[in-house]
Amino acid sequence: MRINGIGNGTYSDAMPAGRRAEPDESQTVKLLDELGISSELGTSRNQALTEILAQYDVTDITPRDFSELLQKLHKTGALPDDVLKELALVRADLDRKGVAPDEQIDLIEFYSEQLEERETWGFVGEKEGEPSTSDLSFRLGWLQKFGLMHAAPDSLGLDETA
Repeated sequence: MRINGIGNGTYSDAMPAGRRAEPDESQTVKLLDELGISSELGTSRNQALTEILAQYDVTDITPRDFSELLQKLHKTGALPDDVLKELALVRADLDRKGVAPDEQIDLIEFYSEQLEERETWGFVGEKEGEPSTSDLSFRLGWLQKFGLMHAAPDSLGLDETA
């Protein structure tokens, strides 16, 4: 499985790595639809989602803070049980690579590199205890969505001055 942006230095289709440009409104609406969120943020759940994601930058986060983010999203109902279960494995992936619980890390870069390494070296079989390539892709996809929502809270209806 190949995700747009892997291996060509991009954060996602609309946002280059590092300093990112603001995504356009159509991409934001598409993202919200993928997450099952109304693009008209009238519900308290949607407002809570944008407020939570505005506080956490998955391109500069500790594993401990990422776990806190997941718990908050799950508590609001914005993150279904099955997705929570899968994304909770991010901590296991980080532990396996020796990332300390309070060490800052760019999770999007971390997973992009994991996938790029597999693609570059022709990784065919899964090593015991290692996540599958499709699991890594799934996690990266969600992290990119979180990153987009953090980078553009105004386009999601969140007024940062509120």
